[in-house]
Amino acid sequence: MENIAIDVSELEAPEPMRVILNALATLTKAQRLVVTHRKEPLPLYPKIIELGFTYEVAKNNELFTITIAHQA
Repeated sequence: MENIAIDVSELEAPEPMRVILNALATLTKAQRLVVTHRKEPLPLYPKIIELGFTYEVAKNNELFTITIAHQA
């Protein structure tokens, strides 16, 4: 599976949500989106599920990594 990495950690709200949702709109089933964010984007998670994706979250130091893929 190909990773598509985006870093939204320097963006101000609501830009991270916009960038992530735009990236998900073009994500193929052979790709997963790996997002670096400075905050845990709690409002994003219901949208991810509603759009038919799954996600995993990991916190590394002060940053969150959210890996998003199409549901199997």
